[in-house]
Amino acid sequence: MGPVVSGKTTLSEYLAHGVVPEELVATGGIQRIEPTADLALAGLKLKVKVVLDASGEPEAIRAWHDQAVVADFLVYLVSYAEAADEAYMARVRRDAGQLRDWKQLGELKDDCHTALVVTHMDCHEPFRQGIGLELAADAERVARTAPAVRAAVRELGPSCTVIAGSLADDEGCADVTARLLTALNAKLA
Repeated sequence: MGPVVSGKTTLSEYLAHGVVPEELVATGGIQRIEPTADLALAGLKLKVKVVLDASGEPEAIRAWHDQAVVADFLVYLVSYAEAADEAYMARVRRDAGQLRDWKQLGELKDDCHTALVVTHMDCHEPFRQGIGLELAADAERVARTAPAVRAAVRELGPSCTVIAGSLADDEGCADVTARLLTALNAKLA
């Protein structure tokens, strides 16, 4: 889930097929993507049953809810490139507040976890050449200073997992996904 052009389709396709799609088209409604293989990264293996890619339009929140209530793990994406924009920040705050409310109202599974993935970190000069594990903590610290990311963490709570990176290529997607799997594994342990 997340606003338009935050990387939802790229990450969805990567989770389902292990490659970054060459061409992206804006998603309308909910798109069900059938995985072609299990995902193995960072010594962890993820059996992906189905990936749901949702439109990033503001009115998609109802469709997000319908899918979130049956999800085991939610990923909300925020674009670092847009994170200082006031309207974008308001949108992220609204969305993250909805996720928090759904959880508090018991509408999500008790063991459902939410992770915040901050994309387009390659727009920030120190990370133009990639992030990788050696710069991951730095990227996440920088990402947390962006207004929209601060707003999301405020709504989702300080224990919310934040993964910062770039989804521009297979290597960046692998890095973000490996850190996401590691975080998920730690939450489930």
